Amino acid sequence: MGTRIFRVAGTVDYNFEAIYQYGEFGERPIGAFALFSDSGYTIASAWGRPCLGLKADVVSGGNSRGVGTLDTFYPNWISYG
Repeated sequence: MGTRIFRVAGTVDYNFEAIYQYGEFGERPIGAFALFSDSGYTIASAWGRPCLGLKADVVSGGNSRGVGTLDTFYPNWISYG
């Protein structure tokens, strides 16, 4: 489950995404998340239109072995019921 908020407004652009991953993997429940941010500012100059950008990602992880909730985000998991 996820959401995305994005916009280009003049010289500023941004893209924010939030994803929550749930379900089961084998016998273990899944409860993982990821947050992504990508923002930029375009400069009009004599050399073209360079863009200054800032990108940040936060991804859950840590309990990929053992027992309990699997909280390591993995975007390629597919659940077959």
